[in-house]
Amino acid sequence: MQRAKDFFKKEPVFVIAFLCAVLSMFLVPPSADYIGYIDFRVLELLFCLMAAVAGMQQEGVFLVLAQKILAGKKSLRLLTLTLVMLPFFSSMLITNDVALITFVPFAVLVLELTGQTKHLAWVVTLQTIAANIGSMLTPVGNPQNLYLSSFYQLAAGDFFAVTIPIVLLSFVLLALCCIAGKNHTIEVQFQKREEIQSKRRLHEALGKLLLAARLQEGLRQAICENMDYGTAEAFQSLFRVVKDNDMLRYASVLRAVATWTGLIANEESKIDRIQEKQLYIIDTYLQDENARAQALRS
Repeated sequence: MQRAKDFFKKEPVFVIAFLCAVLSMFLVPPSADYIGYIDFRVLELLFCLMAAVAGMQQEGVFLVLAQKILAGKKSLRLLTLTLVMLPFFSSMLITNDVALITFVPFAVLVLELTGQTKHLAWVVTLQTIAANIGSMLTPVGNPQNLYLSSFYQLAAGDFFAVTIPIVLLSFVLLALCCIAGKNHTIEVQFQKREEIQSKRRLHEALGKLLLAARLQEGLRQAICENMDYGTAEAFQSLFRVVKDNDMLRYASVLRAVATWTGLIANEESKIDRIQEKQLYIIDTYLQDENARAQALRS
């Protein structure tokens, strides 16, 4: 009995939902139709979204970005506004729950470091409101939006026509709440600099996304054309994905290779000059230091 009580205290939402489900069975007797009540497509989309977000959270991506935004001298109003808007905007993509789990502890840390704990309750309250309102904007902001947009096959225009006015008004009201009260300058210094735990795994995830793009030509183009803006390690990781999977068959990849190698400059008609041979030569020089030295000597 005690174990049951402990479980209820630990998982109240799950227990209440389970009891409600059992009670609903008296209204709608169990049958084979039950399987039709489950929207597997929405569950698959939600699982993929949460898996991607959990991976980035585990690698520390969100905390690194937050530190870069907040470090340095700031006014108290700007600090409050930033802490509140982090979950507001991030919840539009990573869901309200994940935004709060990530940024509420971060807000506690920042306010403790700056000696502003007297504002903690106010900031966390605004963060909670911000995360829930921000998540209303997009279909992936929360599971309810994902289900509604999928079940009713809502077009993007119809969906945003409903959500944008509410979210804009809420944004203005939140901003007014953040800048209310006295203001003074404070300096935010973090004792520990957050770093991405494993860049290699993020590179691998981006490579898998590139392979999974399939008919999404725009996504494939966005990834490939920006390969040379990151680190050398990231470029080499994605370059091997392109080479090993014969991705030159896609026009967007051809244009990207032509752009960041400079092999073809402003000559769209000659883009077919980019072939596998060039990729293998580039890969050889990237991987083999001796080959690079020999090429330079020649």
